[in-house]
Amino acid sequence: MQRYFQLIAAFIAMAIAGGVLGAAPESGSVIGRHIFGLARDFNNDPVVIGDSALIYGPSAFSQRLSVADKQFEISGFDHLIGGVYITRLDAAKKYYLDTEHVNAANIGGLSRPTAGVLSPWNSLLLAESGAIDAARPASFIQDYKPFYKGKAQMVNPYDHGWISEVVVLDGNGKSKVVKNYAMGRLFAAQVLLMPDGKTVYLRDNKAQGNLYLFVAEQANSLGRGKLYVVSRQQGKLNYSLLGNTSGLKVKLKLKRMSFKSLFAAAEPVAGRCDKKFRHIKTRYGEECLQLKSRNRKYAGLFEPLRYMAIKDMTAFAPGMDGMRFDEKTQRIHFSIQGQAPVSLAVGHDPALDSQYILREVP
Repeated sequence: MQRYFQLIAAFIAMAIAGGVLGAAPESGSVIGRHIFGLARDFNNDPVVIGDSALIYGPSAFSQRLSVADKQFEISGFDHLIGGVYITRLDAAKKYYLDTEHVNAANIGGLSRPTAGVLSPWNSLLLAESGAIDAARPASFIQDYKPFYKGKAQMVNPYDHGWISEVVVLDGNGKSKVVKNYAMGRLFAAQVLLMPDGKTVYLRDNKAQGNLYLFVAEQANSLGRGKLYVVSRQQGKLNYSLLGNTSGLKVKLKLKRMSFKSLFAAAEPVAGRCDKKFRHIKTRYGEECLQLKSRNRKYAGLFEPLRYMAIKDMTAFAPGMDGMRFDEKTQRIHFSIQGQAPVSLAVGHDPALDSQYILREVP
């Protein structure tokens, strides 16, 4: 503990020497009572790697919101042991008055938080974009264990990859972070929340090219709904169901979920598998897998890439690296590496219970 205090004192001295009031916050600078961008562990102590406290680089995203007439800026840091800070501004939004780390220990912490998006109900949605292979998690566990003060047995790869939500509870900046488990462990690179507050499109990284659709049961609440993967086959759009449940049920399952409880696995031999296994190839490599019946209904939520491969569900657009919604034209525009942009209209689909379902352009 003495070492923590020494590290903090050193960073405070540096930050005070170089801090500039009113400038955009920089990692390592002191704002009010705390050091902005100082990584913190599950006990809210500084994350120590080797002999040094971890100070993040520049924030990956920042979004401002107002709660009880007070102004706040939420910043996320894209690091394997990621973090989020909430910073209070003055009424004129010119000066940073105080900052505080948002403790995410209740959800196992954050890894590679990105894609910060404001919701219509005044919270911030973010994704965890760094894919973690739950079948071979040793490297991730080794790198993430400083969050748990070196206790590797506390690291669970299934804690990561979900859509998280930062909620500011009052004008004092009290906040919490929750994970919307019903939306799936997608490692999304982008989140596109539609105006109805219930329809969400999620894009994973361009290497895989998957597009997901989540439709919540109720507007302004992502606690329960249906998750689909979107594919284009023979000129038509298909929506294949990956999961239909509540976040609470998935959270309870997570406590005892493991890769072995979802799949039986074997190594491919010359690209082939025993007849009881399915040969698949994803970003995790080639595998021979068999779905276990006990947790079959959750496989599409915990392991969507592997589940899709087993079920022959295809990617929407390999190389996809961006999407945006044009409310005026009611179209979603997709940018695809090396190809002309794709523009698709949206409309009402009673079967999917949303007015923002993609349709092919006539």
